[in-house]
Amino acid sequence: MKTKILSLLILTCGLNANDWHERKAEGWVWFEEEKKSDKDQPIREKSYQEGRDPEKELDAFKRDFERKLKIATWDPTPENVLAFQKMQFIALEKSVEFGRVWQQNLLANPYLDSTIHSLPSSQYGNEIQKHIYQQEKEAFLRSLAKEHGLLFFYQGLKLTSQASAEIIRNFANKYDFKLYGVAVDETIIAEIENQASAKNLIEQFNISIFPSLYIVDPENNRLYPIAYGMVSQDKIEENILLQLSKRG
Repeated sequence: MKTKILSLLILTCGLNANDWHERKAEGWVWFEEEKKSDKDQPIREKSYQEGRDPEKELDAFKRDFERKLKIATWDPTPENVLAFQKMQFIALEKSVEFGRVWQQNLLANPYLDSTIHSLPSSQYGNEIQKHIYQQEKEAFLRSLAKEHGLLFFYQGLKLTSQASAEIIRNFANKYDFKLYGVAVDETIIAEIENQASAKNLIEQFNISIFPSLYIVDPENNRLYPIAYGMVSQDKIEENILLQLSKRG
C-alpha cells in the first residue's frame, strides 16, 4: 500500500505545466525517447539536474500531468492519450521507487515501523492479538466487579426489558457483578434476583429511557451509563471499558 503513496499524491493533486516535459533544463527528472520506430518510443530516465529543487520540480510535473490528463480526457486522440500515459508511467515508476526506499528505511530504522507496535497484518497474528485483548478485557472486568455493581432500570411489562434482562443477567454472572434491578412499573422480572427501590435515583439522574443499564461506583457514589435499550454482551463490555478503563 505504501508503494502507492506517491502516485496517489500525484493523481489527486492538480498538475499542469507550460510544456514542462519539453523544457528539460527545468525538469524534476527528465526523460528522453529512444526512437526505435514511430509507434514504439519507450521512456528512459536521462539524468538529474545539479542544484535542483525537488519541490518545484514536482509541482511542475504535477501541472504538466494535469494538463495532459485534461487534454486526453477532452480530446482522446491516440496521441493525446499516449502523452498522458507516458506521464502516468513516470509517476508509477517514481511510486515504486518511493515504496522500495520506504521499506529499506524501515529495515534500517525499525522504530519508524508502526506495524511493530500495532496489530500484525497476518490473520494468525491478528487472532493472537484478539486473544490477548480478550484476556486483558476479561481480567479488567472481573477486577472491576469486585468493587462495582450494576443497576438495571426496566419496565417489566415490556418485551424489550424482558429480553434485555436475560442478556444483562448472563453478563453479570460471567464477571461476577452484583446486579440489582429497578422495576419502574413495579412489575418484577424473575431473571433479576436482586430488586431495589430507586425512585430517588430515577429523579436525581433524570433516567427516562428503559431499559437502561448503569454501573455503580459506591466508593465515589457515582453512576455511569453503560447501555440503553437492547444491546449485546460485547457492547456492554466495550461501553464499560470506554467509561472506566482509564479512570483511576
